Amino acid sequence: MHSEFQGPPNNVTGAAWTALLQPFYFNISVDELSTADVSPSTAIQVKDGGFLASLGVYHELHCLNQLRNFLYLDSAPENLRAKGSSYWHSHLDHCIEVLRLSAMCNADLSLYTFTWPEKEKSDFLDAHSKTPRKCVDWSQVEGWSMRRKVSLTPTVVIPQD
Repeated sequence: MHSEFQGPPNNVTGAAWTALLQPFYFNISVDELSTADVSPSTAIQVKDGGFLASLGVYHELHCLNQLRNFLYLDSAPENLRAKGSSYWHSHLDHCIEVLRLSAMCNADLSLYTFTWPEKEKSDFLDAHSKTPRKCVDWSQVEGWSMRRKVSLTPTVVIPQD
């Protein structure tokens, strides 16, 4: 199984991940903020109105992309290669925890069985699942978020003390 999201950073994988991670930030109303049990006095306000928000799935996808970038660090863009090991260790440690929590909270209970690999002398068994997955309609999630999209570098209201 191979997808456009796999492999070292290049034009194809880069474009796929960039599109998938849009919009990372979007705008929510004060009513939506209250359903998240967040006070408007502590939330970051967007200059054009509303409050800055994101969905957990975008955070998780960002973390997967960061793990991919680190895996292929020699091929990653220069701005990522230039980051020091303390950045990568703290960021990826955080990402591993985010992904662990998500996996345990949203446990995929598909039954997997294993077969011997067709290639000789492989260190990995082949995993297979015929269990149908129940997935969200990603186009609905993406569409809802895109209609509220704000810039990756949004203009925000800076509180005056």
